[in-house]
Amino acid sequence: MKILYYLAYIYLAIISFNHLPAYSDDNNVRIIGQRICPLGYRKVIDSNGQVSCFGGFGYMGFASNISRFLSDTGSYDFGFKAFTVDNSYTVGQCDSENPTSDHPVILSSGVKRLAEQDFTTAGLYPLHLTREYRSNFQNIGMFGSNWFSSFDFQLNFIHQGVVCKPEPGVSGGCDGLTVLTAIQLVRPEGATYALSWDAQKEVWVDNKPDSIAYLEEQPNGNWIYYGEDKFIETYNSDGFILTRKDANGVGLTFHYSSRNKLNKITHSNGQQITFSWTGNKVNAVTDPSGNTYNYSYNSHGYLSSVTYPGYPSTTRTYHYENSNARHLVTGISINNARYSNYTYDTNGRVIESGLVNDIEKSTFSYLYSSNGSRTTVTNAVGQQTEYGYTNAGGVPKLYNVLNRASSTCPLTSAYKTYDDNGFLKSTTDFEGNSDRFSYNEKGLVTEVKKGMLASGPSKRIEYTWNDETDLIESEKIFDKNNSLIKETEFTYSNNGPSKYRPSRVTITNHSGIGQINSQTFTYNYVFKNGMLSAETVDGSATDFDDRVTYSYDDHGNLTEITSASGAKTTYSNFNALGLAGRVTYSDG
Repeated sequence: MKILYYLAYIYLAIISFNHLPAYSDDNNVRIIGQRICPLGYRKVIDSNGQVSCFGGFGYMGFASNISRFLSDTGSYDFGFKAFTVDNSYTVGQCDSENPTSDHPVILSSGVKRLAEQDFTTAGLYPLHLTREYRSNFQNIGMFGSNWFSSFDFQLNFIHQGVVCKPEPGVSGGCDGLTVLTAIQLVRPEGATYALSWDAQKEVWVDNKPDSIAYLEEQPNGNWIYYGEDKFIETYNSDGFILTRKDANGVGLTFHYSSRNKLNKITHSNGQQITFSWTGNKVNAVTDPSGNTYNYSYNSHGYLSSVTYPGYPSTTRTYHYENSNARHLVTGISINNARYSNYTYDTNGRVIESGLVNDIEKSTFSYLYSSNGSRTTVTNAVGQQTEYGYTNAGGVPKLYNVLNRASSTCPLTSAYKTYDDNGFLKSTTDFEGNSDRFSYNEKGLVTEVKKGMLASGPSKRIEYTWNDETDLIESEKIFDKNNSLIKETEFTYSNNGPSKYRPSRVTITNHSGIGQINSQTFTYNYVFKNGMLSAETVDGSATDFDDRVTYSYDDHGNLTEITSASGAKTTYSNFNALGLAGRVTYSDG
């Protein structure tokens, strides 16, 4: 079973390579293999089965081969996102605190979810357009009600229970709320974070223990949000995002026409996306290559179709066939052929979700009590699984998964417990193996005890963190006799554009297997106009030169990999989306 522990805010940017963003309802994606992707990356499959090369979230939004220095199995949380490393992944295994089903339904609430990616570029902070549907969305984005996009960052302003929400095409916004009692930070993937006023610091903060993230109002009425992931976001007085950039000023700028209608997004590398509107909704988006994606809406104002560029073009249609709740998506068609069906109860919860002709169809039932809730999922072959939820830290979190006995599966059960802050305290898998977790005052994991027995844990892992940056400094692994067997130490650059990037990683083997030795990897970076132009990774070899240099163009595309011996692999003929048209290896 996966071990759910939290390693927060590591900047892992070593190879800025083409990848697809992946979203899921519990902010988790699964990493299930490697070696198919570039060095340092692992194959990622999200809850929709979408595959990408990925290594982690965090400062700079990218990943590196540092992930291979950490334990091979686990779940790592980098602020608002998380990913799960699992080299023993099995289909259907539950690995989150609020999981989703196949053809995704949020199991704790019965909310229907869709994550639809239209396009993506490559390089550092790729420009990508992903549309997220949730049947319970309250905010309105560029695609209207119940749909949010990867560019819909918003602030909700609250005064004594009255919530003022940004809405494209509506000017004035929340200017009338001169006294605020709360603010909500609304993210593109659908998460909403409550911020309260800290009178001592005179900023708005979330409810995480000793959180380093905060929102600050500016004299001109704009807002600046300093995130735990080291990104800085600015918002106008109406709650619409203006910029989202890293600590070195690299990122996105949002340009609006009148009445807060987004007409262009520009990247620090010069790429841009443009938007066209009909009324208060986007009807067309043009990507950096000049390809246009067209969007249509039904008579009730809900997004009904997207037509993709190409010949022949492809049209994806969204159906809203519930006359009692017009906002509920009841299925998808592709080029007029029905693909999927979704059915809801009178409370708007999904009770059936699957492909056409009942293929892969799951049914759902819900039970609520004062102690929590329980959702029962019956899959296409009749296997029943129950998911039990409890309130932990103010939100519903999974505490029990019960697989009902069937002709093919025995009765099995797994459990989780949480502390008073809502942090994961312990897990017990379907085979009875138990793990326990400890945290510091900021909620960062400091100790994991794996395989708890009467005599103690079979393995123990300790983590230390930098008090100011919350970056990980070391990982120590102890065996069942509490003897140190492995130690990994991380050092980071302190200033300039390489600030927060790893400068050195040292791994020491203390076990009785093999020789006690130490391996050190060093990293050097070169920048141009704030963008990474070259980086050198020096491995641990002492008897030969094992340096490897990675070179990038002004758009952040990987153009060349050069070894110390002079062997080169080059990437060229990039299109505007950052896809290489030609790869040349050292042998020609």
